[in-house]
Amino acid sequence: MYPSNLALVSGTTLCLNRPAPNIKIDLLKKGVYGQEFFLKETQSSNRGFFQFRIQADKLEHPRAYIKITYNCGSQIPGCYYTYFVHLNKRIPEKSFPIVASYKLNNIELGKKYFGRRKHCPNQPIRRNFFHFFPRRYVQISYEMVKFLFFSEVNFLVILFKEI
Repeated sequence: MYPSNLALVSGTTLCLNRPAPNIKIDLLKKGVYGQEFFLKETQSSNRGFFQFRIQADKLEHPRAYIKITYNCGSQIPGCYYTYFVHLNKRIPEKSFPIVASYKLNNIELGKKYFGRRKHCPNQPIRRNFFHFFPRRYVQISYEMVKFLFFSEVNFLVILFKEI
């Protein structure tokens, strides 16, 4: 049995104009102080369709959104993308128990959207060795770094001059 006031969030995920099955979709909202609240999670069907039924008062806050986790268009195995879609088009419904719906229609995951993030957990992290120095002090060539790491020098003093 569902509560009396429900909101429906629905849409279809596409990958290169074909339905994208088994895409992970999270329903979240941001609080007043910027903290994230997890509301619900689902996966898209074989036809790419997804749907959330949730209490309408939980989506009344204007900062509700969905987070889509997918790997459409990633040539590197193990990498995936995350993309956020804000729920701002509320459509009033008259069919009980649904009082509001958010219809997202077709979401094409093959496009490069603003705010799309790429995650590659299998790749090594490449960090700048000199990240702890202010940028204006660091001007070192690749040969110098190679010399520092691969030579048998026990003690070496490098003077950085301001650029």
